[in-house]
Amino acid sequence: MEWYTQKEVADLLGVSKATVYHYGKQKKIIKILDPHRLHKEARYEKAEVDRLVYEKQFLLLVWAPMMCKRNWVYLYKVFISIYKMDP
Repeated sequence: MEWYTQKEVADLLGVSKATVYHYGKQKKIIKILDPHRLHKEARYEKAEVDRLVYEKQFLLLVWAPMMCKRNWVYLYKVFISIYKMDP
């Protein structure tokens, strides 16, 4: 089974280690159990982390331009112009 450490996950997602811990608690990513404490740092399944990284990048690519104030102003102007043209 492939895995990432908590620090690697935090670096990939651009969040703190505490946030990674909370993602594990919220079941957003799967934490690999280590009952005998063989590893010093928490580990998380690579596939789940990669999925979350992909989702985060996809949302940034799709939604970030729409959240820009300039785009909101542009969309507002388009809406108003269409509304005024409606008979």
